[in-house]
Amino acid sequence: MTGGESHEWPMTRQHGPDPDNEVEVVRREEELEVERVQREVGRVRIRKILEERPFEDVVARGIEHAEFERVPAHDDDSGELEQLPDGSVSIPVLEEQLVIEKRVVVRERVIVRKRVEQASQRIHADLRREVMEVDVDPEAQGLVHIEDLPRDQ
Repeated sequence: MTGGESHEWPMTRQHGPDPDNEVEVVRREEELEVERVQREVGRVRIRKILEERPFEDVVARGIEHAEFERVPAHDDDSGELEQLPDGSVSIPVLEEQLVIEKRVVVRERVIVRKRVEQASQRIHADLRREVMEVDVDPEAQGLVHIEDLPRDQ
C-alpha cells in the first residue's frame, strides 16, 4: 500500500459457544520489506581501432660485383676458355634481395573486470500499525483485568 490508500482491517472476532462472554481483538501492523533489484544503469563498451602508422628503416644488404683481373698467362696456359667441371662457362653475379613480411603478433591482452561497490541509501516509508487502546468505564474498573503488553509488539 502507498501513501493515501485506506484499508479496512477487521477489528473484532467473537469465539466460543456464547459470543457475549468472549471477544477477541486482533492487533496488526505493517512491516517494510526491502528487496534489492539489479537494473542496468549503463554499459561499458570496448572497441578496437585499427591504427596505421608509417614505418621506415635503413637495412644493410650485400651486393656481389664481378671484378675482372688481368693476370699473366702461365707457361702451360692453352689460351682456350676453360670450362668448370659442371660444363658452365658463365659466372653468376649475385645480389641480396630483401624479403619483407608482415605478421600479426600478440602484444598484450586487456582484461575487464566488474566489481560491486556497496553504497548506503536511506529509504523512507510510512508504516501503519494498529495500537490497542482500552477504555474502561469507572463503574467496571474493578471487574476488568488488562495485561500490560510491551509497546513494540
